[in-house]
Amino acid sequence: MQEQKERSRADAQKQVGDWTTLLDEPAVTFIGYDLASIEDAQVIKYRTVTTKKGEEYQIVLNKTPFYAEGGGQVGDTGWLYFEDEGVPVLDTKKENDLIIHYVKQLPKNIYAKVRGEIDKRKRQLTENNHSATHLMQAALREVLGGHIQQKGSLNNEGYLRFDFSHFQKMSEEEIAKVELIVNQRIRQNIPLEEARSIPIEEARQAGATMLFGEKYGDQVRMYVLLIKF
Repeated sequence: MQEQKERSRADAQKQVGDWTTLLDEPAVTFIGYDLASIEDAQVIKYRTVTTKKGEEYQIVLNKTPFYAEGGGQVGDTGWLYFEDEGVPVLDTKKENDLIIHYVKQLPKNIYAKVRGEIDKRKRQLTENNHSATHLMQAALREVLGGHIQQKGSLNNEGYLRFDFSHFQKMSEEEIAKVELIVNQRIRQNIPLEEARSIPIEEARQAGATMLFGEKYGDQVRMYVLLIKF
């Protein structure tokens, strides 16, 4: 809650400029499920954001490997290279289906072809913690009951936070049991099956868990753990 209040105050102090459009592209292509870098992207648009700390910039590419913050997982960081000039990406967020790269500076040649590289170590550590939240939910449901549902989460490279509601405080024994189950599943290195871009109703019928507060489109990506809890 405090985190949300601080973010709201920071947003209220921003002045967001209009987009400068360079290319008329109908959509942005995300390639980050398969690739950690791209060689030939182009800037679609960019804008200036003024904060108390000074000016920042937001860049939209026609295609990108950078994952935008969502599902409790923080956005990717990394680098955008315009010819020989490197521009650090400080964060990645989504707005109206646009994947927006947050940077502190614009390149000298905004029209140049863009080579983009995510911070692969940070992404891997963050994905590990994101996977752990799903293992934790399954373990909590096993130990405490099927009423357990995720009410929020935060997954970054350093730690995870998993929010849920229960009738009472968990006992030390229950906590230890959940930890044991999750650690056992991690050590098993459970294989996954991915179903990409399937109708959301089909995913529901297959038993997919829809997380609290998440907005889903008509097409979703579903992972299946090949083990029974």
